[in-house]
Amino acid sequence: MAAATVALSLSAPIMAGAGSATVWVDDDGRAGASGCASDTPAFSTVQSAVDATGPDHTVFVCPGVYTEQIVVSGHGHDGLTIESAKRRQAVVRAPAALPEGRESIALIEGADRVRLHELKLLASAQTGCDQQLVAILVTSGSQGADIGANLIRPEMSNTAVAGCFWFGVMVTGNSSARLVGNTITDFLLGGVFVGGAGSGATVSRNVLRYRHVGERLQGCRGDAISVIFSAARVRRNIVSGLPGASLDGTRPPMLCTRILVVGTEPGQMVARDNLVRYAFDGIRLGPDDPADFELVDGALVIENDARHGLGLDCVDTSTGDGTAGTANTWTDNLGLTDAPDGLCTPGS
Repeated sequence: MAAATVALSLSAPIMAGAGSATVWVDDDGRAGASGCASDTPAFSTVQSAVDATGPDHTVFVCPGVYTEQIVVSGHGHDGLTIESAKRRQAVVRAPAALPEGRESIALIEGADRVRLHELKLLASAQTGCDQQLVAILVTSGSQGADIGANLIRPEMSNTAVAGCFWFGVMVTGNSSARLVGNTITDFLLGGVFVGGAGSGATVSRNVLRYRHVGERLQGCRGDAISVIFSAARVRRNIVSGLPGASLDGTRPPMLCTRILVVGTEPGQMVARDNLVRYAFDGIRLGPDDPADFELVDGALVIENDARHGLGLDCVDTSTGDGTAGTANTWTDNLGLTDAPDGLCTPGS
């Protein structure tokens, strides 16, 4: 029995318990406190490490490619951190099939204060995929998620082969999150989506790029940052479509809207100091047809640079006592075209 116990201790990864708040993942099954070159037994998949952790534990993921879905579910994982041991060198790749209704590479459901940091998440390169993949989904009442410094893109970025990659980060289902310093590229429908009453997010210092150079499609596709019936603070993001994109199908497709806001209530929305380039519309408050959705009321749009859109740089479909007869406040924004007049100025 003693020999068996010794053998087990030499071959099994250390479980995170009351006395061990950190676990390691390496695709060769060896890593530890001294780093990824350690000979200490470690977990070989991220999910197996997550399953072994409790509240406020940390999972360090060594460089490598991990083809799996990560699920952090329930308050037993409140405060869990999953972090690449080396910045963006731990690659989590979407598996070929995902459970219906949970199509995400990383799923946070019903767990608070979960941190995902410095990972690289790759969506499937399969074309014609029916699954609407979300790279990171925060849902089911998860509060205070911290999504920081991740790289999120399709496997074959900057090409027509975006496959299943519909959204970068989605916050929904009465959840809240802080999204800071991420790079999200070549999504099909949205880079960041914050949706549904009771949900909210701080979206700050992210880079969102839409550059499907290999595609030839008529019209525009996708919105970089969308806030739908939710609360958000959107600050200091860089959003860019592809220079030279078109709507006529002769060149790569154009990003539809860089920042889209629909149906928020007074005090729920602030967009400040964002730099947005090369899309059809720049910053849009409200839907194309006001009869389709509730209008935006009481939003603050301050010191954004939304120039160089093919359509309108600044758009607000509401009416009220705010700027230019809208229901919102627009202050010191740059834009070459606006509707109504007076939302933006061309600048120097």
